[in-house]
Amino acid sequence: MKTTYKQYEEYKDSGIDWLGEVPSHWEVRKSKHLWKENIDLSDSEDELLLSVSQYTGVNVSQSESRGSTLIGYKRVKKDNLVINIMLAWLGGLGLSSEIGVVSPAYAVYQLKQEHSAKYLHYLYRTKLYLDEFARKSKGVVPSRWRMYTEDFGQVFTLLPPLTEQQRIADFLDQKTSNIDKAIAQKEELIALLNERKQILINKAVTRGLDENAPLKDSGVKWIGEIPEHWEVRKLEYCAKIVSTKMEAKNNELPYLGMENIESKTGRFIETESEAEGLANYFDKDNVLFGKLRPYLAKVYLAIDKGICSSEFLVYETSKSIVNPTHFKNILLSASFIQLIDSSTYGSKMPRANADYIGNQELPLPPLSEQQQIATFIEEQSTKIDQAITQKEEEINLLKEYKSSLIDSAVRGKICLV
Repeated sequence: MKTTYKQYEEYKDSGIDWLGEVPSHWEVRKSKHLWKENIDLSDSEDELLLSVSQYTGVNVSQSESRGSTLIGYKRVKKDNLVINIMLAWLGGLGLSSEIGVVSPAYAVYQLKQEHSAKYLHYLYRTKLYLDEFARKSKGVVPSRWRMYTEDFGQVFTLLPPLTEQQRIADFLDQKTSNIDKAIAQKEELIALLNERKQILINKAVTRGLDENAPLKDSGVKWIGEIPEHWEVRKLEYCAKIVSTKMEAKNNELPYLGMENIESKTGRFIETESEAEGLANYFDKDNVLFGKLRPYLAKVYLAIDKGICSSEFLVYETSKSIVNPTHFKNILLSASFIQLIDSSTYGSKMPRANADYIGNQELPLPPLSEQQQIATFIEEQSTKIDQAITQKEEEINLLKEYKSSLIDSAVRGKICLV
């Protein structure tokens, strides 16, 4: 994957501590000499709304949250630099390839002289420059940091000759495109592996493990045929909702938010979640089901006691009827999630109704068979998860290589002449 590149023959001290040594024929100039702020306000509603992502730069906005009017928004031309002044230090900036408008809260800049805007796009999104943007930003705490035009203007910009700027930009366009394609292929494989796991779970909880078992009609549309010796019971007879509430703030019990549960897998994700107001209490072996946007399939089997977001329904299973792990797998199955999601109310924040969920029929094998199915799903899911983890690690290595390559090219650590 890695290629050895030659270095420039001669380097010099840039005179800027954080920039260090640079190729001897490169310049360092303050950004105010390269860019001028462009404040061209739209007087039309017929404009393309753009947004700035800290991950991908300037894109056509996909968000539904926008002002009631685009009049007064800032016009953006191709090759303009757009900076979200609140997120510059996190990468909230980039070069626009579109003509459109952005929020008045953003800053829009155009070049004063002929330079490669694409080279500068790559340069400004390196960690070295993001750290400098953080130092130049004003504010007491990171959440309130702002990098205004006068602050950006004081940032020293590293400038090779124009022909080298263009060569570096072209080189990075090609290399990063190839890396992005490799990442996309691995992400597609991860999606297929997750889909395979969903199919595995769905089949196991509705048909069991014996391919030759005689079947009967369950009488329930979402379930279909089930083994003859299985039964069907309403969820409310298999598990009851735990309705114990606790104050979330300063609670000694660990808090679990919606963001702590990975969609469609039930895996716990370590994040820092701040909670206020009332939370739901849960105990070991309780099953949590995310009623907000149920299509996300946020289902979790608790390994210890704690408190969770009120957007979770907490179920305590009747262990003489259903194994908690098997119950979790049923709730996590694609067919069940699709059924519940079809019943939601609310357009922007769709929620499932607890009574509707409780009224649904579940396929139930004998307890001993439930355990066998749960063990099978765990073993097969572990193998799939290991394959997914390997692909995720490969993606992380590609992303690290991409960042390193960009940094080396735009800072003159490698010579592309």
